[in-house]
Amino acid sequence: MSQLSESSSELFVNCDEEVTAICKKLQQILTTIDIQEDKIFALKEAQSCIDSANENLKQMEVELQGFEKNIKDNLKQQFILQKRKLDEINKIYTQMKSKYEIQTSKELLFGKDQQRQKLLKEQEQIYDQNMKLQDAKMVIYGVEKEANEIQINLRRHTDKLSSNIEKQQPIRDALGNSYVLIKTMQNRIRNNKLVLFVVCGIILFAILIIIFMHM
Repeated sequence: MSQLSESSSELFVNCDEEVTAICKKLQQILTTIDIQEDKIFALKEAQSCIDSANENLKQMEVELQGFEKNIKDNLKQQFILQKRKLDEINKIYTQMKSKYEIQTSKELLFGKDQQRQKLLKEQEQIYDQNMKLQDAKMVIYGVEKEANEIQINLRRHTDKLSSNIEKQQPIRDALGNSYVLIKTMQNRIRNNKLVLFVVCGIILFAILIIIFMHM
């Protein structure tokens, strides 16, 4: 075997062993992904392994060209087996990736739906608070309106009372004057009675003197 064939053989074997190791690691990742917390990281790690295995397979395919036909045919079968194995693992990886992408999308949608529900609930609370505030404003407006009406009515009654008082003032003045006149008349009547009593007394006294003189 030439030096080139030996070099190609060594590289081929190294790549083959690397692909075998990578496939084992891939199988371990994919069989334990359900129990791993960071599934996204595991999927990225699996994708990295698949890319590395594909690079090794490409190198194996290149190295096959340096072998003689009888050796090349045997090694090619090994290459085909490794490629099929990697393809099967890649299919499993693709299915699991699709599964978790759908699951992640659902979780995101669910999270967005929860966020939307929360936002709607907050908006409803704000609406209820605004309605309560409007109701409170209407109550205050009603109270202010009633207070204004009461104030207007009080002013009207005050004006009427003031007007009535002003109208009653002449009557009060007339009543006062009448009271003074009545008091004056009463005094005059009292004085007249006194004068009458004095006159009657004088007359009676004169009559008594006359009667006494004729006796």
